[in-house]
Amino acid sequence: MKLGQKHFVDTSIARPMVHGTTEYKRYLNGEISENRYVSPFVGMEFRRSLIQSLIHFHTVLSLQSIQTVGDAFKLISQSYASSELKASLTLAAGLFDLRGIGQNDQSSKQKALHAVADIIIRMNALFEGLFKNHGQDATRCARATVELKAKPETASEDFERFSEKFQDTDFCRSQCSVDVFFQKNKAAVESYVQLAKQSKKTADNAGFQKITENLERILAKGGSACSCSRCERVGDAIIALDAPREMQLEHLDKSFDYLCPPIKQPHRKHLSETAFHFK
Repeated sequence: MKLGQKHFVDTSIARPMVHGTTEYKRYLNGEISENRYVSPFVGMEFRRSLIQSLIHFHTVLSLQSIQTVGDAFKLISQSYASSELKASLTLAAGLFDLRGIGQNDQSSKQKALHAVADIIIRMNALFEGLFKNHGQDATRCARATVELKAKPETASEDFERFSEKFQDTDFCRSQCSVDVFFQKNKAAVESYVQLAKQSKKTADNAGFQKITENLERILAKGGSACSCSRCERVGDAIIALDAPREMQLEHLDKSFDYLCPPIKQPHRKHLSETAFHFK
């Protein structure tokens, strides 16, 4: 790591720096010890993939028909397939074990609600404390402007207010300019699509291939192909294209190994949490 090097942190790195295992966080903090920056879009991705998932669990647990933590886990596991949501449930389960909250104890429900609210508020604050926002977001993502301002005593109402605005993707899309962003970066997007077509599909480039399939639809249909769900599928491309070239992009996802070189974006891939512990 060069002295004074500025680091642009992708969501894949930001998440474990906030809630990873102790030794893995120590490893990442040693690799990226200072000058850590994120964009508004990365902040939005962090809230979408982690914070909003935990808020959803908090909402389900709040239902009058749900009597225990275990019932909340069962309902979500049976009704929702999101891998990010399930990852958040794993995090919540660990929290309950740590605090001695029984999953089948009806008297523990209120304690569990307080615990989830506490971790949501703490993680959001930790993210904002760990990373500087460099302010650059050429997509003008409206979801990125939705702030989570929550207090323990009014957590349910605060979470509901945040989710209502954050999940109103039709309104958010009407306020952003991601279609203009892709038009301005058309040459780079076309080069990605061409590179994918010329490359044999492998396990390493599978993520990149899926991204370029969606980018090709955007090239063909323009703004009508752009939506918040589409941005989720091409998020790594947006982050790479929008990254400051004077910063090094820090990531875990293999897709950046293909997204960064064509646009001359400095980058560095780190060991995943699993690879770190089993190396």
